Amino acid sequence: MKDEMKQFPALSLNRLLLAIVGLIVTAVLVFVAFRMGPLAPVKVTTLKVENKVLVRSIFGVGTVEAQQSWLLGPLAAGRVLHVHVEVGQQVKAGQLLAEMEPLDLDQRLKAQEASWVKANSLQNSAKAQVEDARSRLDVASANWLRQNELARQNFISMAALESREQERVSAATAYQIAQANLNAANQDIHRIQADKLAASVLRQSMRLVAPAGCAVQNVLSCATAMGFGSAVTSGKALKSDSFRRGLGLGHQAHAICFISVGSFNCIQPIKVRPVSDDFFSTWVPNS
Repeated sequence: MKDEMKQFPALSLNRLLLAIVGLIVTAVLVFVAFRMGPLAPVKVTTLKVENKVLVRSIFGVGTVEAQQSWLLGPLAAGRVLHVHVEVGQQVKAGQLLAEMEPLDLDQRLKAQEASWVKANSLQNSAKAQVEDARSRLDVASANWLRQNELARQNFISMAALESREQERVSAATAYQIAQANLNAANQDIHRIQADKLAASVLRQSMRLVAPAGCAVQNVLSCATAMGFGSAVTSGKALKSDSFRRGLGLGHQAHAICFISVGSFNCIQPIKVRPVSDDFFSTWVPNS
């Protein structure tokens, strides 16, 4: 009996603690349900009624995309040497954006410049040889004509005439060789000029330059921030010769687009949608 009496207070204390915890949890759930849950009262905001003018406005969220874009890049693979701009930075036409490492392009250009100078000297030498060979051919031809006339009158032997003939043939052969050397020199100059132009274009491609100003988006954003409407229009007419002459554009200048900025003078009235019954009727055939 004594043991049972000792256990009874302990059991009563545990049950009391459980009951208290259960009441606390229930109270928290009831508070959340009535204050923040579906049973909470709806918050009502009241405002004073005032007379104001309604202004039509449009708000939207979207993505702005460029109507024209350019792909910039070098003509040959290489390492980036310098980057002069940041992403989103405003740039101007002709501004240097980045540079690629030219490697040995500068040395190749100098070597081709020296080769071009040497080819010009060879061309001048070949021209002088052609003039000399032409003069020798003219003299040999004139001597052969005189000797031929003397041989026809039996004043000289046929051996002397054949010697003059051989001189004329040799002079003609030398003239042809000089002419061939001149043609070869001209071809070398054309080849060196083509190689020099290709190396120059490749060297220029290592400098990434902005082809057009990228400030159109900034102009549109500024106009919108100031409360004006703006629009960008473009088309094939911008590339027409008459349009370019009218604006006085040079060979390196290009018209990109038109930017229209303005505001409404008045709000256009809303058009009432026509009723279809005013234009259509139901056809019922005669029974």
